[in-house]
Amino acid sequence: MDRFETMSAFERMRALKHSAIGTWSQRAYEDDIIRGRFLGRGSFILNAPDAIRHVLVDNYENYTRTPVGIRVLRPILGEDGLLLAHGKSWKLQRRTLAPAFSPRAVSLLTPHMIAATDATIAELDQADGQLYDLREAMQRLALDIAGRTMFSFALEKHGAALRAFVNDYGDRLARPHFLDLLFPLSWPTPRDFSRGKFRREWTRFLSVLIAERREMGPSLDGPRDLFDLMVDARDPETGDAFADHELADQIATMILAGHETTATALF
Repeated sequence: MDRFETMSAFERMRALKHSAIGTWSQRAYEDDIIRGRFLGRGSFILNAPDAIRHVLVDNYENYTRTPVGIRVLRPILGEDGLLLAHGKSWKLQRRTLAPAFSPRAVSLLTPHMIAATDATIAELDQADGQLYDLREAMQRLALDIAGRTMFSFALEKHGAALRAFVNDYGDRLARPHFLDLLFPLSWPTPRDFSRGKFRREWTRFLSVLIAERREMGPSLDGPRDLFDLMVDARDPETGDAFADHELADQIATMILAGHETTATALF
């Protein structure tokens, strides 16, 4: 039995400050299903395809994110984005967004990705043998690609602010405090007040981006980016479009979800 199997609750909370994965034992990478308990709550790690399908496809209405996951992600992703939706709301959003991620739609975004990559290559060429922080460059590239594919414009004007929001939240507010783990979701923790302030500022920032994108007007040649695709998206059964607050949360989710892992992979 490795040391992760015998971690006390206090040791596990300390490890969570750095990485949730750091609290997993070797079994998490080898066994099909791992069951555990933490602070009186049961938890599972699923590796078996049938078990994953059972949770994510066949019985998705029975499962939600953990309270601490919602508490940590909600201020930056909102309550109405795909990542935090569950049950029928999740199914509705997935169904509505599906056309935006068809092969045709992805090919529509390729020029934006190439433009961001070319700009980064040009920036690296100008370094001319000087020391250069490649990890930071890849983080900027990942966010720039996310911004260009979403809005069809480069983020020279807003890129620094976007990175500041993301880095600030990651450094100060994204790591769970032990009270985040202990309190039910309906009870605010001290850190939630800072998250609430962040949420208000972040929402205003997203509103500026959306307003600037709307000023560009619709394209006569059809959708040109994810913004167009999501504005045009309709539920195939009801014909409903995303409301403005839902659109903002979807934009936040699409810009932020995975950009850090993508940047790390590029690095």
